[in-house]
Amino acid sequence: GEARGAERSPGSARSRRALDRRLVEMADAAWALFGDDDHDAAASDKKAPPPPRASVHPFFAATRDCWCPEPVDETMYHPFSEEAARTSLNLEGRVPALAASLRGRDMREPADALRALLETPSAARASDVIAASVRALASASGIKDDLAASRLNSAILIARAVKADRALDAANEAMTTTETTETMDEPYDVAAADQTRQLAMAAAEAAVLLAECALLADDPETFSTLKPPSVTTGTQTVHEKDGRRWIGARVVAASAAAARAERAYLLAVAKTKKKQKETNDETFPDSDGKRLKISYPISSSSRSEIRLRSLSSAMDEKMRRVVSDLALVSKSEGTTHWDASKRVEVSSLTTASFYEAYVKKNRPVVIKGLLEKDQWSAVETFCDLEWLHDTYGDTPVPVEALSVDHSHSRGSHKTRYGEKKDGKGSVSVAYATLSSFLESYFAEPSPTEPLTDCDGQNENVTVAYVSQHSLLHQCPGLQHHFAVPEFCLGRLSAANAWLGTANTKTHLHTDDADNLLCQVAGFKLVKLFPPSVTPYVYQDLVDNRKTGNKSVNAFSPVDCEDVAEQKRVFPLFKKARDEEIQTVIGPGETLFVPRGWWHYVRALEPSFSVNFWF
Repeated sequence: GEARGAERSPGSARSRRALDRRLVEMADAAWALFGDDDHDAAASDKKAPPPPRASVHPFFAATRDCWCPEPVDETMYHPFSEEAARTSLNLEGRVPALAASLRGRDMREPADALRALLETPSAARASDVIAASVRALASASGIKDDLAASRLNSAILIARAVKADRALDAANEAMTTTETTETMDEPYDVAAADQTRQLAMAAAEAAVLLAECALLADDPETFSTLKPPSVTTGTQTVHEKDGRRWIGARVVAASAAAARAERAYLLAVAKTKKKQKETNDETFPDSDGKRLKISYPISSSSRSEIRLRSLSSAMDEKMRRVVSDLALVSKSEGTTHWDASKRVEVSSLTTASFYEAYVKKNRPVVIKGLLEKDQWSAVETFCDLEWLHDTYGDTPVPVEALSVDHSHSRGSHKTRYGEKKDGKGSVSVAYATLSSFLESYFAEPSPTEPLTDCDGQNENVTVAYVSQHSLLHQCPGLQHHFAVPEFCLGRLSAANAWLGTANTKTHLHTDDADNLLCQVAGFKLVKLFPPSVTPYVYQDLVDNRKTGNKSVNAFSPVDCEDVAEQKRVFPLFKKARDEEIQTVIGPGETLFVPRGWWHYVRALEPSFSVNFWF
C-alpha cells in the first residue's frame, strides 16, 4: 500500500530513488519467505540438508511451556511443582484488572462472572465465565476492537485454569480414597476404580482445553494489579521468566493423574477377571449390586501378550484393488477421479509457484514427495505403534468411538457416530491413555480373541479415532520427526494429529483456513467440492451440530458415499456431485485443500495424518 501510494505521486528524483529502494526491499523480503523460482539443475541433484524440525519452529517453540513446563536448559528455573502452579494462578492479582478492562468496554456479563469466580473459584462459576465470554465473542456488537477479543479469551483462560484445578482436586481425592481401600486388602472395586479413572480423565481433558485455549489468549498476568517479580510458595519461587509454565504444569500433573488412575483401573479389571474366569463374564457389580459394563474394550491378555499392528507405509495388492474399484465407481457415476497421474512432484514446485498456482487461485492439489524432501522420519516412527505405545503411552487422548453399518451397496461404509447396536446414543468421546487406545483398537487379531476387523467386513464393527488433536504439542518429542512445510507460507495457525482405525470419517465440511493434509501412514479416500456447490449441500440443516471439530465453519449432513440416501433425502446434492473430485492419498503424499472447499475424508485402513492450517 505504501509503495503504491508513492508510485501514484509525481515526486522528485529523490523520492523515485527511495521508491526503487523500497521496492527492492519488498522483493527481497518476499523471496526470503517464498524462495526463488530459478533452479540450479546441478545443485538440485544433490540431497539438500533437512529443513529445521518442527521443534524449533516458532509456532511450536512459543507454546511449548503451555504443555511441558520442564526446563529445556540450565538457564531456566527448576520445574514447577503442582503447588507452585496453583499459587501462580494468582486470581487476586489477575482478575480485578481484567474484569475492570471488560467492564470499561461495556462487557458487563463476563466482567461480573469473573468477579463471582474470584469470590468462589468453583467449576460452576468458571463455566459461567466461559459461557458469558463465548456469548460476547459471538456477538457482533460485543466486540469493538481486537483488544476486547483478547481480554475475553484471557477470561476464558483463567476460567479454564480454575476448572482444571477443581477437576484435579476431585481426581486426587478419589485416588487417595481408592488407594487407601486397596491397602486395607479389601476386594478390588471395579466400579469405584472406573469412577476414579473417569475423574482423572476429566482432569486431563480440562488441562488440555486450558493449554489449547492458551494458543488464543494473552497471559492475564498482563492485567495484574499485583506484579511482584516472583511469588514464593513454600521453598519454591515462581518467576515471571517462567512465562506460561503455570499452564504446562497443570497439563503434566493432570496427565500423570490420568495415567495413574488408568493403571489402577486396568489392574482392578484384570484381578476381577481372574477371579471370575470360570464365569466368562465381563460385567462387574457396581455399588448397588447392578451389572456394570466396562467403559471401553480391554483385552484379557497382558501387555506382554499384545502385539500392535504396524501402519501401512506402501500400497499392497489389496489396497490397489480397493483404489481401482473406487475409481470405477467414480467413473460410472460421472465424477472426476484423480489417479497417480494427477499428482504434482514436489521437485517441480517452489513456494512461490505453489502460491501462484494453487493458493492464489484457490485450487486443490496432491503433492508427491514433500515428506521425503523434508526428510520426515515420522513416515517410519509414526507407523511403529509399539514405539508410540512405549514412548508416549501415558499421554491422555480423546477417543471418539464409532460404529459402522455395512449394509450399503458397493461396500460403502456408513459411519454412525456414537450409535449403539440398538441404533441409539449420541457422539461418544472419552479420554483414555494412548496405550489403552492402541491396545484396544490396534492389536493384532488372535484366534482366541479377535478384535476389530479393520477390513470392514463384520457387522457393527467398532472403530475409533483420535481426531484433530494436539498430540504434537502434548508429546514435544514427536516434533523432532517432522518439519513444518514451507508451503504453509510462514503463517501456521494450527497443527493436528489424526490417528484412527479403518473407516473413520470426517464428514463433509469446510475449513476457515488453507489446509495441508500430510498422509504419514495408511490410505484415505477424499472427496472435494468447490465453494460454488454450497447451495446444494444443505449446510443450514447442521448449523448447530456438535461435532468436536473446533476449526471448521460449515457442515453438511450429506453422506458422500450413500447415493441412495442422496437421491431420497438430498436431491439437490446431485448438482454438487457434478463438481466432485475424488482421490485416494497415501503415505508420503500431501493434499492441499483451499480455504472454503468442501471435503469429506474416510480412512480405507488404519492411518496416521498430520495437518497444518495456515
